[in-house]
Amino acid sequence: MTKQNLLRAMGSTMDFGADRFHNKLVVSAVDDDSSKMDAITAEHITKYYNSRHIINDVSLRIRSGSFTSFIGPSGCGKSTLLRMLANLETPSSGEIKWWGVDKRIIGSPGRRISMVFQEPTLMPWATVLQNIALPLQLQGVSRNETKEAVIKALELVRLQNKEALYPRQLSGGMKMRVSIARALVTDPNILVMDEPFGALDEITRNQLNDDVLRLQHELDMTVIFVTHSIQEAVFVSSELVILRENPGSIAASFTIDKPAELWNSSDEYRISDHYFTMVKEVTQAFKKAY
Repeated sequence: MTKQNLLRAMGSTMDFGADRFHNKLVVSAVDDDSSKMDAITAEHITKYYNSRHIINDVSLRIRSGSFTSFIGPSGCGKSTLLRMLANLETPSSGEIKWWGVDKRIIGSPGRRISMVFQEPTLMPWATVLQNIALPLQLQGVSRNETKEAVIKALELVRLQNKEALYPRQLSGGMKMRVSIARALVTDPNILVMDEPFGALDEITRNQLNDDVLRLQHELDMTVIFVTHSIQEAVFVSSELVILRENPGSIAASFTIDKPAELWNSSDEYRISDHYFTMVKEVTQAFKKAY
């Protein structure tokens, strides 16, 4: 397995191509202010698997610093769309640009993408530290720098002093935190999450939703998120997209303006009139799409 494919399997989508540091792309990255441009633009993208039509004519813009969620029933193409936005798959037609440039820019300084999958995909024979360190080891980062980055990532996901544990010693929520830490250890600008909390209990899921929002706020990341839960999507998102099926296409989209109290008390927000009103509006739009 190549370095690139192994990284992709473990949740990081950094580009190890020979043209990773193409001069023109680096100049573009230096001259552009990523906070003022779209992180991703997709124009009329379509995806086929053999003769099966999965995604049809999807165009969208994902703003830098936004939290964009995709919702829809199983089989509507959410994960396929997400993987194309993460540069893990190529559209059959149409165009995707990252920071206004094609995929060759991915992996250059300030232009990194990491992905968290539905399952933690941890190596059972490796410690927490070793699991999180893998992407940096494959890049040839020194042992001291790697350990320092891993400890920082563990602090970000609130798993301090857990680096010597093995996956069998972790709860489901802790395993997912390790998976998130492994994605964060490469210092991504875009974090792509494919229904990461679907198998967790509600209390753990709520805690991790709080943590992801905190991390996005602290690290100034763009987050792209897939979920089946309307309530979860409304809670975490600044932008929300409903996909219809057969083939997958955009049925409706929402901009969700969260009140300031979200940062003061997520529990208060979860029972606020504002939250329930947005859940109702998105639910009605979802029913119209299906």
